[in-house]
Amino acid sequence: LLLLTGFYPVKAQTGIWTELNSRAAELYNKGEYDKAIPVARQAILTAGNEFGYDHENYITSSNLLANIFFEWGDFKNAEILFGDVLNRKKKLYGELNDSYAETLLDLGILYSEKTGQQEKAEKVFTPYAEIIRKLKGDKSGEYATALNTLGNVYTNLNDFKKAESFY
Repeated sequence: LLLLTGFYPVKAQTGIWTELNSRAAELYNKGEYDKAIPVARQAILTAGNEFGYDHENYITSSNLLANIFFEWGDFKNAEILFGDVLNRKKKLYGELNDSYAETLLDLGILYSEKTGQQEKAEKVFTPYAEIIRKLKGDKSGEYATALNTLGNVYTNLNDFKKAESFY
């Protein structure tokens, strides 16, 4: 009867999503991206239907699929998903959050290293560096790395004077 009504206990819902997401992550870690994509898509669909589209599980699965696309070389789909994940994390956690900053970093790497879109990279690495400064402090290694990354972006933009200020 439970199957006919579409009602599933929360524990069962979480279990299905966990299995799908874990399987997608396993395939991703093995480099089997073509096999991971449909499993990750199913995990996203399950999370959205069962928990909602602003739930952590939906965001987690979307982020995984973005990373799969990134590694597979499908940068357009990776960009779309990273952007969606970023917006949902901002709504759920706010901007001053490690997870939000991590997605900014992922998007910045996509732009700077994979697609050569340095202007877009600058637009995401700049707030990333500021968030890291606020979260970790201006003496942290992570902040120093963020500044170095911005310096690299400005070097790639041939703005050497500005780049020098970040090294």
